[in-house]
Amino acid sequence: MVQGLGIRYETGPATHPSTGRHMPDLPGAEDAVRLPRPVLFDLTDSAELRAVADGWAHRVDVRTLPGPTGLTALLVCPDGYVAWATDGETGATDLGVLRHTLSRWFGTPSPDPDEGQPGRV
Repeated sequence: MVQGLGIRYETGPATHPSTGRHMPDLPGAEDAVRLPRPVLFDLTDSAELRAVADGWAHRVDVRTLPGPTGLTALLVCPDGYVAWATDGETGATDLGVLRHTLSRWFGTPSPDPDEGQPGRV
């Protein structure tokens, strides 16, 4: 446990076994996790997930990655730990928990997703 990969954060009621743990290896995720920003990895190209994350676009990156991983989506904090994850169909309950998790970790959503973005009017 020298690397700390066995550590699990207390994130409240765990909705998925990956929640609170270090993110799993995801092909294509290397560039996204090098940035000091949280990332919502959408592994099924879900318009619903992207719509929920729109209010946090100035604070949270959304990346769509292909490939079978057993996961549908996961929200990864800048330190590489999973704040939220889901697999299978993403229903209204999952989206509600995602919205709550985004608010808890990254503040209230912006009414305008372009607000605060450099070069945007």
